[in-house]
Amino acid sequence: MLPMCRLFYHLHGHLFSKFQIFRFAYNYKWRRLTTGFPSIIVDLLIFRKVRGLIGGRVRCMVSGGAPLSEESHLFTNVCFAPLIQGYGLTETCAAACLMESGDLRGHHVGAPTPSVQIKLREWVDGGYSPHDKPSPRGEILISGSPVTRGYYKNPEATAEAFITEPDGTRWFCTGNDTKPTHLISHNSIFIRIVVLSAASWPALQGDIGMVHQDGSFSIIDRKKDLVKLQAGEYVSLVKVELAIAQSAYVENVCVYADPNHDFTICFVSPKISQIRKLAVELGLLEDVSRQVQETLPADRLKDESAVTLAEHQLLCKIKQIGETVLVALQQMGRSKKLATFEIPQKLHLDSEPWIPERGLVTEALKVKRHAVKTAFLSEIQAMYSTQGCAQQIVIVQSDGSMENLRSVIVKRIEPFRLTTARFLIDNFW
Repeated sequence: MLPMCRLFYHLHGHLFSKFQIFRFAYNYKWRRLTTGFPSIIVDLLIFRKVRGLIGGRVRCMVSGGAPLSEESHLFTNVCFAPLIQGYGLTETCAAACLMESGDLRGHHVGAPTPSVQIKLREWVDGGYSPHDKPSPRGEILISGSPVTRGYYKNPEATAEAFITEPDGTRWFCTGNDTKPTHLISHNSIFIRIVVLSAASWPALQGDIGMVHQDGSFSIIDRKKDLVKLQAGEYVSLVKVELAIAQSAYVENVCVYADPNHDFTICFVSPKISQIRKLAVELGLLEDVSRQVQETLPADRLKDESAVTLAEHQLLCKIKQIGETVLVALQQMGRSKKLATFEIPQKLHLDSEPWIPERGLVTEALKVKRHAVKTAFLSEIQAMYSTQGCAQQIVIVQSDGSMENLRSVIVKRIEPFRLTTARFLIDNFW
């Protein structure tokens, strides 16, 4: 079975949030599985029904369309069938790396396949180098028989994305700036120095890989999804999205960072059921339902789905709803060890579903980052235009004492994560 990664997240959140007996059975089977023992009883009583959600006859699952969290990888192995993660591109016929069946470690995509060689090359600005210890890191370049000869009737793009070394080895390149130094083959790791000028390598943007001691790879970043903030920190948008996407409120999420500011923002398509549940807890649903009954045309009031959607649209506009969801996302980010400058400081809830017809996601439900930016350009400008600036921070109320003024300034800059200003205050004031 070749599932979409979003399916794992939905099933993970649904089963864990509703069934206590499932959590008990899951923990039991996880302990048995990691120690190499079967769990026949819970398989028959609990997980046979869970496997029925995807047909009941799945024997193996393969994932490679998008990053998958370690929790979701283990969840799939426990509940359904052995999950194999892989890595590749269209240009490599999706055959670059493949995990071995039964591997419960979810933080990697396996070793290079027998017909593939992978190079890592340094990216100075991002802080990734093949000389990093204990695990080399860098931009990924791929060679081997699965790599395509080029782009059909597009010699310019082919010349830009592929390069042939003096010995005839041909590489599909997705990085820039520096020369590759590490070559990783199947079941081996060795160093190779290639004497080529930096200018001879194409200026594309690619995946950042890390090699483990056993020769397996982890895809830890994507260069085009890295944004350098105003204070100099790099933010991996995909890393932040993977962390906060595990919140119960999130159906789809896209994180955005403006290089001219010091914080990130996010756009969320929330789950209708969770927003309604939150509205009940906050005592807001009754008033919203009354408003919908008064404003919705009589013919549409008979359509339950239309009423629910109208209520959802109004709920997403309520400030208290947005603030509560933002706090939940920030707590999720902190629990996933995100740095303070990575955690989104502002949020926009989009009440309309993100479907391929809107152009915000692909047919495989992957978020199209540029399309989201274009669709919410006015919201982006509004969220960043309301940020305080360094000149405004010192205009605060104080009793005149230096220590009190210092504490007030720190409280004012903290929401905006002005790292440089905070560092100066902590170390030199």
